[in-house]
Amino acid sequence: MSSPLVSVAIATVSRHKYLRRAISSVLLDTSYPNVEVVVYAGDPPRPTIKVLEEMAQSDNERLRFIVGPRGPPPVQFNRAIAESRGEYICRLSDDDFLPAESIRHRVEVLNADPSLTAVCGILQAAESDFGTHPPIDDTHVCLSELWNRNYVSLCSYLVRRRPDYIFREDLKLAEDMEMLFRLSSIATVKWIPKVVYIHDCLSSSRLGMADAQANKRETDTVLQMYKECRCHCGKLPSDGQALPPITGWFVRKATWVHQPQDIA
Repeated sequence: MSSPLVSVAIATVSRHKYLRRAISSVLLDTSYPNVEVVVYAGDPPRPTIKVLEEMAQSDNERLRFIVGPRGPPPVQFNRAIAESRGEYICRLSDDDFLPAESIRHRVEVLNADPSLTAVCGILQAAESDFGTHPPIDDTHVCLSELWNRNYVSLCSYLVRRRPDYIFREDLKLAEDMEMLFRLSSIATVKWIPKVVYIHDCLSSSRLGMADAQANKRETDTVLQMYKECRCHCGKLPSDGQALPPITGWFVRKATWVHQPQDIA
């Protein structure tokens, strides 16, 4: 198997207690060593700088960090992506982490099919939070169904580098969901039935999504992307299907909230 360079982009400010775990989950995974971690730190406090300096000293060839002005998440992720060099790119939140072999599993699928733009998989909640997903065997289901079943998130996407893999910087809370629907509408994305991302569901993130309900522009943008989304099997939500609310989507990814009969 060829081993193209994979860039993992992280944006951070002050979650130094979790940042070390996030970076280590990439660099210590011996199943796929050809990786780089690029961290953009926005006006970080000293403890965050200390973690980055200590880890870069141990592996300065595969870990690079940029310190700059603090900005919304899409701005900071875009800066990290712009500094990356890999043929494949994935996003990792500073409070989450990757399970063993996560990158290898997705690289194998992308390498095997040049027509694919991205590969995604199951996002699982950390043991300390909401629990895990029930199993799913059907690998040919549409994106809208996978999202309703809590099995897909942009965090789980490994993307073949492309110029339009840029987060909308005018969206401060829903930029990842907008990117998910945009990519899935214009590119070929394959889902694999493997856990490839561990989400810690920090309380600050869940509370932060309350602002999304008040921000009507962002909510409307994301829901419109959901309606327009097309996926590899060409299945769309029915006109009468109620769309899941944008608020609570962190919880939605970590719990079984729809019964199968509720899914179009």
